[in-house]
Amino acid sequence: MGRYDQVVLPNGSIRREAKSIRFAKMDDVEFSELYQASFGVLWNSILNSYFGDEQEVELAVNRLLRYL
Repeated sequence: MGRYDQVVLPNGSIRREAKSIRFAKMDDVEFSELYQASFGVLWNSILNSYFGDEQEVELAVNRLLRYL
């Protein structure tokens, strides 16, 4: 799974063109989709070992952001 657009070439083949992950180029919907997808990967790979649920992670992130 990745962030790309599929482009059909004149010969019928399909090419994937990567989408930018620059926040300045995203609208709110694209950002939300990227955030959710990234969070899902992190949750499944790492965070579920340290936190009871996703809400605990969100609270921890918000606490950390207050220190920046």
